[in-house]
Amino acid sequence: IFLIVFGWISSFLSIPKESIPDINLPFFTITAFYPWADASTVEQQVTRKIEDKLPSVKNISSYKSVSANSVAV
Repeated sequence: IFLIVFGWISSFLSIPKESIPDINLPFFTITAFYPWADASTVEQQVTRKIEDKLPSVKNISSYKSVSANSVAV
């Protein structure tokens, strides 16, 4: 087993950088939980506070939010 693990590690480290390119994902997701809260409470106390902070984050051109019972996405 040691030889298998050692072989895997050495193979991984010897892979050229081009084989593992940098990937910039064009999106991200924020999920916030507020247990037992209804959708309007989640929108007022969670979603809007997150939306107010988003303009200060670089390179965000648009966003979409959804508020539901106990969760904001």
